[in-house]
Amino acid sequence: MALSHIFLDSDGIVADFCRGAFTLLDGMDLTLKERNPDLPIEQNYISTLLDKYFKSKYTREEFVKKVDDAGVDFWANLYATPYSPLSVVEDFVTETGCKLVILSNPSEFIYAVQGKNIWLKNHLKVPYSTVYTKEKQYLANTPNSILIDDTFSMCETFSKAGGRVFFYNAYTPHSLDNLTFLLEYEKNHSKQSST
Repeated sequence: MALSHIFLDSDGIVADFCRGAFTLLDGMDLTLKERNPDLPIEQNYISTLLDKYFKSKYTREEFVKKVDDAGVDFWANLYATPYSPLSVVEDFVTETGCKLVILSNPSEFIYAVQGKNIWLKNHLKVPYSTVYTKEKQYLANTPNSILIDDTFSMCETFSKAGGRVFFYNAYTPHSLDNLTFLLEYEKNHSKQSST
């Protein structure tokens, strides 16, 4: 059976929250690679690095306040991630009719949902719907679907609930290559199944 739904996380997958957060906190607009040229991105989970940075300078509450003080623009103006899967996913959706659902955590930030909606409207070229929830696993039993997410614990919970997952690291080309391969396989497999 062909994929009917792609559940795509937004922060850290298509929108570069880490770059936005670093820039907000220290005023230097640099990519992660520019910031840490010797960092083996493939072997280091980016949010861990960001978390260490926050904890060395700010409490969680101070960080949340800084992001909230930046308003909707913080979220609406995030860069795309270095290896965003958006064009590959959009091509797949266009060619197959698969439904794209942005499945994102609403988070504790006041303007997150509003700003994410603006970002998505400005960057997506295919029809999509949005679901904001911390409980992504409740969609795991959607037939012929897959979750693309960058949080290992979320992928694990979704998988344990019966869903298919693709753990994605948007800071390395390997994830993009592997996702491209998977979606090509899905597309060709669905064509063979329909003949």
